[in-house]
Amino acid sequence: MDRIADMPRTRRIALIGRPHIVVARGNNGGRIFFDDADFEAYLSSLRELVREGHVQIFAWCLMKNELRLVATPQRLPLAQIIQRLHTSHVRRVNQRHHRTGHLFEGRFHSLVIPTERVIDAVRWVHLWPVRLGRVRRPETYPWSSHSAYVKGDEWGDIVDALALIGSWGPTLPVAQGAFARFVEADALGADTSPFEEVIAGVGGDRHFAEGVLAEVGVEWRGRRRPALATLARRVSLLMGVSLEDLTSRRRQQELVMARRLFATGAVRNADRTVTEVAAFLHRDKAQISRLVQQGMSQVTDEAFAALLEALKGRSPRESATVE
Repeated sequence: MDRIADMPRTRRIALIGRPHIVVARGNNGGRIFFDDADFEAYLSSLRELVREGHVQIFAWCLMKNELRLVATPQRLPLAQIIQRLHTSHVRRVNQRHHRTGHLFEGRFHSLVIPTERVIDAVRWVHLWPVRLGRVRRPETYPWSSHSAYVKGDEWGDIVDALALIGSWGPTLPVAQGAFARFVEADALGADTSPFEEVIAGVGGDRHFAEGVLAEVGVEWRGRRRPALATLARRVSLLMGVSLEDLTSRRRQQELVMARRLFATGAVRNADRTVTEVAAFLHRDKAQISRLVQQGMSQVTDEAFAALLEALKGRSPRESATVE
């Protein structure tokens, strides 16, 4: 397998030949798709990359202001594939809708995941519209690859469904039915990624992360993680709230912001799991996941980014990296 360490700006890792989850959001929560023609043009570009052998796609789901993919880069590094896909999309959307400026919020987020758990990633992507309340059944959402798995559609050649569910039954209809039941069985769950981010850009467990690091020639050195109580004290000082209020049920705006900062810093910067943060704040995992997602959407905000860096104990200038 080719070795490609794709680590500009931060220490994110991406590998040719390994499956990844890819998430990209609109700038400041804005739209990346304005009408059906935008969705169709994006999928046409994705299809072209698949046909050229640059990437294998297992799942996709497009919303007006966000998208999710499960993809394995084949001939090019993941960053080059997404750059090619999104650069052409931005150019086309700006021209069609007479707009200028950024369309996507910074760079995309990606996570290398274990091959044997691709099916979990596909289910998470396909259930996204259901869990957001957009549709009741995943196959009725028009901009998702789920219908390509369960009945086939005009975009079905983009995803490699047979590679994933071909062995799920003696015939294709039986396999499709089994897959549909597998996905729907978790429809009532929270929209939480099934993968913990062990290190930046790698999801799974420590054993998997060690293997990925070895593949790119980096030795696992463990993680120095500040105690959650230490992070909580830092948030208390930064935001001017008490430790008791931070873990209380009170919902004043400043407390919600403090919890968002704490949860985002703990998961994003301190390698803590959503489960650990939920136990500390006396919340359920779905609430913590929402806080982290909200915090991640604010990382381009200068004030919030400065608070995150202060939470690490060093200034933004000290931790800046070269783009």
